[in-house]
Amino acid sequence: MANEQSKFKISQNISYPSHLDSFEKKSSKAFGKAVGDVVYSEWFYKGEGRSRFYANKAIFDERRIYANGLVNMTKYYPKLGTNGDVSLLNLSKKSLTRMPKIVDLVVNGMVNRNYSIKAKAIDPVSEENKQAYRKRIESDQNTLPIIKKAKEDFGMDIASMPIDELPLNKEELNIHMQMEWKPSNCLSNQLAIATVMEDNEYNLVVNRQIVRDLVVDGIGCNFTRLNPSKGIIQKRIDASDLVYSPTKDPYFRDCFYKGHVEQVLVSDIFIEYPELLSDAEVKAEIVESGHSWSVMNDLAKSNSLKGSTNILYFTYKTFRERASKIKKKANGEVIIDEANEFFDTSKPKDKKDKYNRASVVEEVLFEGAMVLGTNILLKWELSKSMSRPKSNNKKVCEQYHIIAPNFQDGIITSLVSRMIPIEDKINITELKAEQIIQGITPDGIAIDLDALAEVDLGDGKMQTVQQTLDMYLQKGSYLYRSSLIGGEYNNAQKPFQEVQTGDSINKLSALRNENNGYILELTDVVGLNKASDASTPDKASLVGIQKMAAYNSNLATRHILDAAGYLTLKSAITISYAISDILKYY
Repeated sequence: MANEQSKFKISQNISYPSHLDSFEKKSSKAFGKAVGDVVYSEWFYKGEGRSRFYANKAIFDERRIYANGLVNMTKYYPKLGTNGDVSLLNLSKKSLTRMPKIVDLVVNGMVNRNYSIKAKAIDPVSEENKQAYRKRIESDQNTLPIIKKAKEDFGMDIASMPIDELPLNKEELNIHMQMEWKPSNCLSNQLAIATVMEDNEYNLVVNRQIVRDLVVDGIGCNFTRLNPSKGIIQKRIDASDLVYSPTKDPYFRDCFYKGHVEQVLVSDIFIEYPELLSDAEVKAEIVESGHSWSVMNDLAKSNSLKGSTNILYFTYKTFRERASKIKKKANGEVIIDEANEFFDTSKPKDKKDKYNRASVVEEVLFEGAMVLGTNILLKWELSKSMSRPKSNNKKVCEQYHIIAPNFQDGIITSLVSRMIPIEDKINITELKAEQIIQGITPDGIAIDLDALAEVDLGDGKMQTVQQTLDMYLQKGSYLYRSSLIGGEYNNAQKPFQEVQTGDSINKLSALRNENNGYILELTDVVGLNKASDASTPDKASLVGIQKMAAYNSNLATRHILDAAGYLTLKSAITISYAISDILKYY
């Protein structure tokens, strides 16, 4: 293993393992290693530049830096320097950005929209009970005078519900059926889903993180899985850690593999897979893999936590054929036994045995885990807790639910990516304004000393130049001579004249106006109106009107809200199926 690690190389030309292989072959470690090699090739092959995985990670990291207001202003210095020389610049290195406020405004506005999970029974029995319940109420509506008379004369309540709660017309009945009527199994299902989400802190943590990912990164992922030892797990997967098969679907429904990279402690690996401790070479390779992977991908030392390594977790969706052999005895008894998928009825072992063959094809999920930078496959097995829709038990519920609303030809855009070009212009104007502010000097005073000479106070004393200057600065008035002692005209009779240092104020005002225009563009490119920002409400408008305007401002960002709702819905459906499996099999 150690020798293999030293020669480990990610190849670009990797052939996909065949989906048509037998299930026995798909279950083998070699097949799992082949799937892992495909992921390696598509996401971590560097070629001439950065690998696809770390290129995506760099894009998402840049968007998060802007969204958090952590832009380093030194990146703009070359545009302000002369001939590339920035040694004379003494400007701020931190950005005074408006983007964090806008991002928080969008995210908080979406998270604060309360919702509730509703379970609706669609099976024939529930529908029949619902129609019977509706007919009882309609019967009570038709016999309402008789029901009231029985209540008044005999004190008997013969209606199916209290009279004051009985719907009076068809419209009220429809609302009652939607809001009030709910069978016990639906209520139990809703309560179970809400309990699982509360245990996983879905509304407090997971959903908020996903909404922020959709706003900042443009992609969100929700992971839901039934773990036999830990129960139903819900968590958010960082968008920069995702891997998935090639797709053009913004819902990623046609991906046959999905996964993510996670940095874990080496000690946790040995706790989960204690059999690795028996092989000294494998153990040493895993311990060293974190450092070797960082060197291989030119990562900073800060990205490699000592005593940790990177694990690629992935799921692989394929199919298997489940065959059965059917024998019908002379007495009419039918015997059905499981058979190998290659069972052939035309070649029975015993001529007396005559079997018919029946088979079904169903989707399955394999789970795999590999140590990045090595050939070590930690896990490859059929998922032990595959949930299936009750309407189509040949399908399988996936663990990774991914959505990117603005996904086109492999490129993912987001609200923040749209704002970045405008934010760059704002930062440049801020630096130019800072340059002007640093260059502004106080207005000065030009003093003509000849005009202040020989100023006689009339008592035989002469006023000095310093005394005249102090008098001007303190009172704004001064003494001077219009003619000299000899009677000649004093051409410099006004000794003080204010000197303006330049037109810096007008330049600064022009930059501020330009900056304000960029800020308006920043909110316009997102789609927010002024009403969405409660910092400057219109005093002439009603509070209700302001709230309606703020609500409508989210129409431009409705796709993000719908994407978050889609992930919540898929997660709730998976939880519902998992709960059903728990009650049935555990």
